[in-house]
Amino acid sequence: MLVKVVDKVVHRDPEDPGTIVERYRDRYVTTVATLSQHGLELIQDVDSLTRFMRQYGDKIAAPTLETYQPLYDLKPKEAELAFLERLGKARKALPGQPSPCVPPP
Repeated sequence: MLVKVVDKVVHRDPEDPGTIVERYRDRYVTTVATLSQHGLELIQDVDSLTRFMRQYGDKIAAPTLETYQPLYDLKPKEAELAFLERLGKARKALPGQPSPCVPPP
């Protein structure tokens, strides 16, 4: 489940201390719910989600890949990797990535 949360940030304008500025920032919270003999577990933090996807990501993806065959071989060429390397350098690494621009092993 993905939920959009709107955070309100209030601060004084540095150029006009008498003015209060209100800003609203969107952020998205991902929640994965798992059910086992031990009960229901909600995973919401990045570290837990990373561990979950490392353990079960391939098992989750397998039925989708069997049903919907990709039109490419899932092995990017050097030119594609070079292009992607220029994008998103300021972002956090995705689960399984050692850094933002290095594909998972």
